[in-house]
Amino acid sequence: MKSISFLIKAFCLLILNFIMAPSTQAQFNGDFEIKRYYLGEENFYDWKAYQTPVNWDKQWFTTKNGMKSSTGSISMEEFYIFHEIKLQMDLSDHISFLYKQQQNSFFRPEDDYKEAEFRFGKNIYYSVIGFPTYDKKYGSVGHAISLGEAENLNFVRFSKLDQYIVYNEKNVENDRQSANDYYSATPVLYRLQSNYLLFDSCWINIDFKDEPETTFIDDDKAQKSHYQGRETHLQLEWQFDSNSSAGIKVMQDHETRQTIPDDSSANIDSDQLMRLEVYDLYMGFTIFDTDYLSLGFMRGYFQNLITDNNDSETYDFLLTSDQVYSKWQWYLDDNSDALYALQAGTFKIFKQKDQEIELDNDGIQIKATIGIIFHEAEKYDLVLNSTWDLDLIQEKQWDGGNVQFIFYF
Repeated sequence: MKSISFLIKAFCLLILNFIMAPSTQAQFNGDFEIKRYYLGEENFYDWKAYQTPVNWDKQWFTTKNGMKSSTGSISMEEFYIFHEIKLQMDLSDHISFLYKQQQNSFFRPEDDYKEAEFRFGKNIYYSVIGFPTYDKKYGSVGHAISLGEAENLNFVRFSKLDQYIVYNEKNVENDRQSANDYYSATPVLYRLQSNYLLFDSCWINIDFKDEPETTFIDDDKAQKSHYQGRETHLQLEWQFDSNSSAGIKVMQDHETRQTIPDDSSANIDSDQLMRLEVYDLYMGFTIFDTDYLSLGFMRGYFQNLITDNNDSETYDFLLTSDQVYSKWQWYLDDNSDALYALQAGTFKIFKQKDQEIELDNDGIQIKATIGIIFHEAEKYDLVLNSTWDLDLIQEKQWDGGNVQFIFYF
């Protein structure tokens, strides 16, 4: 029965992967192209409204098999999309197969990160990780060492992934492409993960990724492109008792890009600095024995700065946002809750394009959320959300819709 169950999960995963599969370049986060990404003044309020309730976090990080997703509108043209799938099959006491897939699209469309893992050992593990692709040159292979199990809250893992490991070897000229581009060295992703409980009450979850500088050389364009990235997700939560807790979430994504002529004596043609940061302080507690109330403060920061020898190609975008929020999960029956949320705060937005200031504004945002939650312990949690623009109540009311769910396999 266990094998049949795993095959069913794998089949469902393949169907989902087919539906949601992006381009073949699904592993490497180092997109060398410099683009003018931006956000709207209320997008950090949208982002917060579309996050799953904080009291679901620990159960998700300690489950072996499941799918988590949130999709919601952030503009007339774009969706916020987050999904994560994880599967684990223990083939024996000392051998396991794991699969992970994640996409997080906010200010730009993101490819899925996919990782297959064969893990060997018990309590202390060695793993071979990676994922093949249709074009072999985009495949990735790496290794990991881990201690403990995430579901037991005593987990630490370090991995090194060689990305596009055979790109230079497999990048041959054919009817679809030329072969005049290559990497000066194999792009590498270093990753540190931890899911740990200290002093029986302090929960720490860490996911840190580092991509050292990578250089891509294109002889057809006679240019070199450089990329460097670093991403951090941190959650620290203190459990006061079974009914109350407080914590902080930190998310940072920093990326730099450069495009320069192949002549090393030339000046930099184009240079990009991009920073996305979120800091979220929260507390949550049970009220009336059945309801759950969370309160918090969140700061959002997004910058996209592009400098260029050609002034007409320069770009400077900056959005900052500070908000307080509350979210009330109101018990209806054993399998459903009403959801009410309120967010209020300020924003500052600035955009300069081609040396001309197009936008320099600040203001207030007030957003309300009304939704319903369906749930069954150890099986699923489902949220259907509607959001309402209270600061523009005379111009428009409806702001957007959102679906969130976690399925436990």
